[in-house]
Amino acid sequence: MLTQRQLECVTLFAHDYSLDEIAKIFGIEKATVQSHLNEARSNLFLERRTSLIVYYHQQPQMFQHTVESLQKAEKNIHFPKTKSNA
Repeated sequence: MLTQRQLECVTLFAHDYSLDEIAKIFGIEKATVQSHLNEARSNLFLERRTSLIVYYHQQPQMFQHTVESLQKAEKNIHFPKTKSNA
């Protein structure tokens, strides 16, 4: 099971947001984002952080609520990410 923040970080990471961008969105340090992604990877028994992207696309139902809540939040988050909101 992933925490809400882990779900949010994985969702943004899977949508091509950088660690710096994710950190800025949530007002946390880049190292904290890395920690959330590493914990998510560990909890899902994945070897590589990039495997989170594959997992995200294979398990869309797990992340649907997170996508919806991020879209409703007023943090200028867009799916898919475009160069204009990078």
